[in-house]
Amino acid sequence: MHDIGIYGLGVMGENLALRAHDVGLSVAVFNRTKDKAFALAARVGNPRFEAFAEPAAFVASLRRPRLLLLMVTAGPATDAAFEAVLPFLEEGDVLVDGGNAHYEDTLRREARARQARIAYVGMGISGGELGARTGPALMPGGDAEAYTRIASRLEALAARLPDGRPAVAYMGKSAAGHYVKMVHNGIEYVFLQLLAEAYDALRNVYGYASVELADAFARANQGPWESYLIGLVRHILTVPDPETSQPLVEQILDVAEGKGTGLWTAEEALRLGVGGSTFAAAVHARNLSRERDLRLACAEACGEPWHRPEALPAYETWRDALHAAVLIAYAQGFALLRRASETYDFAVDLANVAQVWQSGAIVRIRFLANLERNLRRSPETSHPLLFPEIWEFVRERENALRSFAAWAVRTGMPAPAHLAALADLDGLRRRRLPANLIQAARDAFGAHTYRRIDREGSFHTSWPDPEGREIPRPRS
Repeated sequence: MHDIGIYGLGVMGENLALRAHDVGLSVAVFNRTKDKAFALAARVGNPRFEAFAEPAAFVASLRRPRLLLLMVTAGPATDAAFEAVLPFLEEGDVLVDGGNAHYEDTLRREARARQARIAYVGMGISGGELGARTGPALMPGGDAEAYTRIASRLEALAARLPDGRPAVAYMGKSAAGHYVKMVHNGIEYVFLQLLAEAYDALRNVYGYASVELADAFARANQGPWESYLIGLVRHILTVPDPETSQPLVEQILDVAEGKGTGLWTAEEALRLGVGGSTFAAAVHARNLSRERDLRLACAEACGEPWHRPEALPAYETWRDALHAAVLIAYAQGFALLRRASETYDFAVDLANVAQVWQSGAIVRIRFLANLERNLRRSPETSHPLLFPEIWEFVRERENALRSFAAWAVRTGMPAPAHLAALADLDGLRRRRLPANLIQAARDAFGAHTYRRIDREGSFHTSWPDPEGREIPRPRS
């Protein structure tokens, strides 16, 4: 009998299956195109790695309690796989969806599985193709008791933190696992946009050559800021194009695609009324990149926006601005997770999130260890910037972020994610915002009422009309 069944052998499914075999688990695999499953099993050449042609035999080959991991494209393909295996599962078995499902789909499938007395776990997976093969970050949510039944097998699959702990932990109830992965991807969108803006400044304004660019990012990738993504950019900048011998990145069309998870995160922040300006900025920036024909037409008709800056900021200003903005993006992500946990009753363990993201995950960065330590010590703290240690990271770099943002504006270099991070930082610390004017206007034109600062209740005022109009009296 096999320890784990993996349904779906795309890039992630295949590499997770091989990872499971590497760590000593006995693996059953199934794929809609059966030849792929049998070819993979033949390549492994071990009876503890077996392919199956039919869902019934595939499910029956798994030891109880069964762990069956769906690794298919989110959406209709997941529904089809779900329905294909459900009739053969039994009470006590655990069906895990490892795709990038929208959390609302996870809620729906969880309810369907509950009717069949099957435990359903929505699990975010991060690490990409290489991470799946060498150890990913796993974010399971759902039935807590079901998670305990499969925890040891998931821990074997997961990456390891420097202290030896696995990059897997229980995220929370219901659709918490997929919600956490959605926010992970939203942070990833912002991080990449911030890196693109930092690259733009060095390459197109500072005029750095490729070697200088790589060195700048290498120096920024140290201490608490050591991260997968900064390191990745550093390596990208060193790769030559085999056809032109120029940096390959310079030959890539400036159009950024996406699969929608960044948009989901921005939408959730708007829906729940929590600060998510950096998520929206990153999504809008990708949208603008896809308007390439329009951009070229506007550049031709209106001229490019470059203005000669008074002076170039120091390297340290560039670096510290990037670091501060990155931390603010993570803070927005954790604030969104907290609000969603309260609103949807997910009971998300934020310290576990910070733990899991420290290894294997695309968004891994060393300061998450500091954040985890603070969250375990004071889990009720409502925002990461309220931890003195985390705030100190930002405070020391606030002036750099402000200087870089102002320089970008004067230069004509779009830096929407840096500007959004700064606006959020400033807005969060204002005791009084000008929203009172907005509420007065809403009451004036729509009688929406307002609240006062000196007493409870809702109030309405008959404001003078700017055009001198009066509400006509009813005719007698």
